[in-house]
Amino acid sequence: MTLVKVLKLSGLLLLLALLLGTGWLFMKVERRPLDAPLISAPMPGAPVGMDGGAVAWMAELYRDSGVPSVTAAVGLKGELLWAGAIGHADLSAAVPATPETRYRIGSISKPITAITAMRLQEKGVIDIDAPFATYVPDFPSAPAGYSLKQLLSHQAGIRHYAGMAEAWSDTPYPTTRDAAAVFVADPLLFPPGKGFAYSSHGYTLVALALEKAAGQGFETLVQAEVLGPAGMGRTGLDRKGVRDADDATGYMRAGGLLFPVFADDLSNRYAGGGFRSTAIDLVALGNGLITGALLQPATRDLLWTPLALADGAMNPERYALGFRVGEDDLGRFVHHGGTANGGAAMLLIYPDLGLTVALCTNDSAGDAAFDRLAAARRLARLFAGK
Repeated sequence: MTLVKVLKLSGLLLLLALLLGTGWLFMKVERRPLDAPLISAPMPGAPVGMDGGAVAWMAELYRDSGVPSVTAAVGLKGELLWAGAIGHADLSAAVPATPETRYRIGSISKPITAITAMRLQEKGVIDIDAPFATYVPDFPSAPAGYSLKQLLSHQAGIRHYAGMAEAWSDTPYPTTRDAAAVFVADPLLFPPGKGFAYSSHGYTLVALALEKAAGQGFETLVQAEVLGPAGMGRTGLDRKGVRDADDATGYMRAGGLLFPVFADDLSNRYAGGGFRSTAIDLVALGNGLITGALLQPATRDLLWTPLALADGAMNPERYALGFRVGEDDLGRFVHHGGTANGGAAMLLIYPDLGLTVALCTNDSAGDAAFDRLAAARRLARLFAGK
């Protein structure tokens, strides 16, 4: 047996041991059919024949990635152009995925939270440059002086998940303050502004500050400030034990096999990774930003401007406020991916083209299944006419 095979087998055995040890035992192995149901839905005004390239894109992605399903949508200058789906939302029940299927979107929750914050900034409810302590003075690390902007850009020094117990949590946290208790006693990783450390827990503190400033719960604020105005009627918090008929069953891969995932609890990370959505709703989010329905142009530009560190060096991920920023031959783009237990997604926006692309899958593999950003850029190219 080769070393590679030994390592793969060891990894699989370790995973099984962890699952047995925590009680999270997968009950069955699922088979992914080679021939998958496919839906392509071009909207009025879409370029004639453009959906043919999108269908080929979906079929290739499904064939090569091994994911149970992929849904995708494309918007241009505020309008939905196309939506499609391939594969199954639930394998054992043979439920086809549709453009209305809801998936866990993981860290694409961060742009939703960041836009909520910027809407409240425009209303004068918060000041993102103000210290977090302005809103939550009794939080132990607040005296360090980090701002909401530094929390939104991962420069506050708040840590990320510590081990599988937090990444795959099964503990319910009734309130945002309860969720923040997970890391309340931990020191900062660096002085605010002097480093970059991606942190979903940092977004929990953003949510806590918004709640304190506005006097409303985080879910209520997001609904009023983002989901409602953007028309994202199929998006909401993923609450354990609450299932919509259109929710995709999530899967995890081990040793090349697909297993339904265990039922975890995302209440320790709602603001940073706890939403479900559809590809169509994610395109609606991008459309709302492009048309100005969600934010004024100056605020949107701030949302999409990468923040340098205190020493003037650009942060290593070109992270802005809830978005990463890149550029290719189509122009400047902003994006964010997300992975969660049983789901992965990508949101991609080309501001100068007015073009938004979103895709979702019900597989935890994320970029191990396929490069989500590269796939989204390929789909964008089809509708950009290049």
